[in-house]
Amino acid sequence: MAVRMVHPLHGVTHAVGSEVDWNKANGWRVDENPVAVAVPEEKAAVEIIEQSPAEKYEAKFGKPPHHRMKPETIEAALKE
Repeated sequence: MAVRMVHPLHGVTHAVGSEVDWNKANGWRVDENPVAVAVPEEKAAVEIIEQSPAEKYEAKFGKPPHHRMKPETIEAALKE
C-alpha cells in the first residue's frame, strides 16, 4: 500500500517501500490523514516506440547518418 506524503514546496505524492525513507530524508513528511491508495501488483506495460531508421543507424554506428542519405541506403547499412 502506498503512503501519502506532503512537502511544503512540491505538494503531495504517494510513496511505496524505500521511497518513503528517501522522501523523509529529503523534506517530505507522512500526511497526518493518510488515505489508502491501491497500487497494482504489476506495473502497467510500457508502450514500446519503434525507433526511426536514423535513430537505429546512430545507435549502431555512433554517429547520425549524413543528412542527404536516403532511407533505403540507411536500411541497407543497418543490414550489414
